[in-house]
Amino acid sequence: PRYRYLIYNADYGCEIDELIGADVTDEYLQTEIPRLIREALIYDERIENVDQFEITREKDSVYVSFRVTTTDGLVFDEEVTVVG
Repeated sequence: PRYRYLIYNADYGCEIDELIGADVTDEYLQTEIPRLIREALIYDERIENVDQFEITREKDSVYVSFRVTTTDGLVFDEEVTVVG
């Protein structure tokens, strides 16, 4: 989460935790979560692309998987669980 740890400046993290438990539709989560994650990562000069998002909502948790491609051509499949 952005601003949670003072050791990191405002360039790091995102506000995804504010969405969890909020009264928003699944459609809203499907558009906002990829945008927030992409914006948090794409500013790193080593990141080429962030895509292939899959989002599942269960009660107060959201499960997100996505792919990160680096400028070196490396591909990482990531999974994140956000609990509200």
